Order: sequence, then C-alpha cells, then structure tokens
Amino acid sequence: MEEILSQAKEKGLYVVNSEESTLERLESDYRNVVEKVDRLCEVIDPDEKPFQSKYEARDSLDEYLKQLEANKTIAKLENKVEIVDKLKQLIAQVQTRLGSISWDCEEPHNAQTDLEMACNFYFPKLVSEVEGLVGQRDELLSNPATAENINPLEAANSVTAPNLPELTSSSYFDAMKCLNLLGILWAGRGQPLKSLYYLLGANSCY
Repeated sequence: MEEILSQAKEKGLYVVNSEESTLERLESDYRNVVEKVDRLCEVIDPDEKPFQSKYEARDSLDEYLKQLEANKTIAKLENKVEIVDKLKQLIAQVQTRLGSISWDCEEPHNAQTDLEMACNFYFPKLVSEVEGLVGQRDELLSNPATAENINPLEAANSVTAPNLPELTSSSYFDAMKCLNLLGILWAGRGQPLKSLYYLLGANSCY
C-alpha cells in the first residue's frame, strides 16, 4: 500500500478511501492541518528568510487542498451530497487561509486568486457583481485627468453593502476574513470603491 501511495504522489495523484470520508473524519483532519499551519505561521523567521515558515505552511495547505479536491471528485461520483457540500466548505476555508498567507508573504496576486475562489463559494457571483457595480469608476478616480469630474464622496455614498446569503455558523468567520482581506487588497491597489464593497460585506457578516 505504501508503494502505491508513493507512486500516486509522484504522479500528482491521490489514493482516496471513500469509506473514511465521513463528516467527523473530515472535521478532524481539517483541525489537525490547521493546528500545524497555525504553529508554522506563528514562527518568527530570520531576516534573511523572513517567510520560510509561512512558505512551509502554504505547502502543507496546498498538499491538503489537493487531497480535498480528490475526495470531492470521488464523493461526487458516489453521489454523497452531504460529503461533497462539506468538502466544498473545507476547500473554501483552506483557500481563505492560503490567501491570508500569500498576503502576509507580500504576494497580493496569489492572495487575490485564492481569496476570490473562496469568496465565490461563500457568496456565489459576488466577485463578478462587485466588478460590474464598480465598472470604470475606480480607474477614473485614480486618473488626475478624469478624477476632477467625479465627486469622491458621492461615489462612496453610492456604495451599499451587498446582499449576502446566509451562511452556516461555522463559515461566518472565514467568510468575513475573506471579505476583509479582499477589501484591504483592493484598497492597497488604489481601488477604494471596490474595496468598500468588500469591507461593507464583511461588516454585514459581522
């Protein structure tokens, strides 16, 4: 069995025992991975390798994410709806943590990718809705040639909290963190209106 697991891993594949994919087992495995990742993220690395432990934490999460995706594929084939739903939630939670770590490692592009994928689980279509609501207004505000034609206060006042679906209680913390980080990310890129939508969404979660 060990040889089969080793060969599968070398090929980027995962051997899944669907009988072990119970809700209790999934929750237990997730807690174990998160505890290890949290310990790594708390390590203060030397100045010459400031993100070494966070990279290690991210590698662990990447590996775990692939396992979750493999389990989801098998659970779908076996029509285990409850297990599939739980796996989707865990995948979003892992993506939120990956986005947070990438942000801490000063990699906003990677952070955006993971956070938007997680956001699309928590709040389907929210990312595309925010894009549509903001349109070109942030670009116009940041361009001196066009900014004078826009009242920033009026533009900000036109931003209202998005209508968000209700979540299971276990998802609210991660969903709120995801929205907060997206808000911070877009503020750092000089797109205040897009940032405001996400931050107001986070406030709604809170």
